[in-house]
Amino acid sequence: MGFNSYTVQKGDTKDSIARKFGVPWVTIWYATPNSALRSTPGFVSVTEGGPVAPVGTVIWIPDRQELAPPKPPLKGSAAKPPLTMLSKSRNVNESLLIDPGSSRSPGEFELRIVPYIFMRPMEPEGAEGTADISWRKDVRYTKWNPQDFEDFKAKSKKRAEDFWNNRFRMWPPDGYHYFNWPAGKGGKPAAVVCTVVIKYVDNAGAASHVVRCYHRAQGEQTGSLDHLDWTDAILEEQSMDLRDKTGKTIPTKNVTLAHEVGHILGLDHPVCSGSERLCYGEGGEPWQIRNVMGAGDLVNKTNATPWLERLERHTGVPAAQWTVDTLDSFGNPLYL
Repeated sequence: MGFNSYTVQKGDTKDSIARKFGVPWVTIWYATPNSALRSTPGFVSVTEGGPVAPVGTVIWIPDRQELAPPKPPLKGSAAKPPLTMLSKSRNVNESLLIDPGSSRSPGEFELRIVPYIFMRPMEPEGAEGTADISWRKDVRYTKWNPQDFEDFKAKSKKRAEDFWNNRFRMWPPDGYHYFNWPAGKGGKPAAVVCTVVIKYVDNAGAASHVVRCYHRAQGEQTGSLDHLDWTDAILEEQSMDLRDKTGKTIPTKNVTLAHEVGHILGLDHPVCSGSERLCYGEGGEPWQIRNVMGAGDLVNKTNATPWLERLERHTGVPAAQWTVDTLDSFGNPLYL
């Protein structure tokens, strides 16, 4: 099946888009605000009329349409019992679904995403070299002291996991009894707590992601990096004051390491891909600027996408049917 992309225009309705593509109804596949095209379809009946999505949203319409809309997916116990593991393959992070008996969150299931990362120390031919890293040309770098490199790896892993662990709690739809605990008739519905555990591997062939690591030369001040090219500046927080759509300046402090690991998990900037300030939220909503995948240090439900996608694959329950609670770093609910 192929897809036709379409950008929602002012005045569009479900009916008008259906007519534009010559079909009696439309199945819309859409890109979430923080990700590329996803595999979860949003079924939209044209008989309802009304707007489809905000102007400027890119939607994807299959080139084969049936004569009638599909029936809604079955809910609850009609879905499959969960798979305990989704194995990794090249550029795909492994995920584990762990029951409360083994989970690190007593009484709750744990959905653990496991990136397999090979950290490659970049060594210049001489005592010092230069490299183009992200948007910056001729960044000066030097050789790693072996112990410094191991310390850098350990700090990177800990800070990333500390930020992302336990930020989201997922609840299954009513009637999905496979997440009752204890298992069986006496069990009660249990939540799924979301975590990430970075696993370092010894060679690129075993990795889902290869990260090139640069040790900045003395006096090199650039903080330039991206999700597969890190300098030791990734351990620092970076400020980027942007203006929202009203022109108000939103001061921020970005948790750089959490941002770049967010890309490894599959998240994108809140507005668009790319390094332009627009993609980080400039000229947009304040929450986009403050979000960790923008220029800030906050999370909201858009950042739960990597776990929601895996829950769907683990259970067969569509991502849209899960209830997502967003938590702060202390486990308190966030209302974003």
